Amino acid sequence: MKKTKLKLKYLILSTILLISFAVMGAYKVPDTAWFRFQETSAKTDDYSVTTSDLGVAFTMNASVAKTFSLPSVGASEDGALAGPFTNLGDGQMIIDAADSDYIHDSGAGDTIFTDDGDDRPYPSISLQYIHSVTTWVIHYTSPGSTFTTTD
Repeated sequence: MKKTKLKLKYLILSTILLISFAVMGAYKVPDTAWFRFQETSAKTDDYSVTTSDLGVAFTMNASVAKTFSLPSVGASEDGALAGPFTNLGDGQMIIDAADSDYIHDSGAGDTIFTDDGDDRPYPSISLQYIHSVTTWVIHYTSPGSTFTTTD
């Protein structure tokens, strides 16, 4: 009897988690599978993100500072998600805004970056573009991650 109750509790909890992830957009839920992870693109050098890359997860694995350059965006990209961008290496990960766009509280066209030597493993950040203020706002950052903006 206790074993059945325990299995039922795990089944209910896992079902709630899967539904929550699907609603939050953490997983794409196609017709042919229970759930599927977001497309991921691994990088080891500077990379210019294109508008067709929006919604793709990126990893950076480098021992020195490397940059993800965000695309030039406008009204048609309003609400678009960029990332998450996850730093797997020891080098600083920099995200650079295009032209007059802002990232959080940075200056126009400036950057946001992980601190060098951050002792939190694998800092990660997702950004969402809000056209009315021409700003990439922080949509999500992994717990304990430190990102700094320039202005």
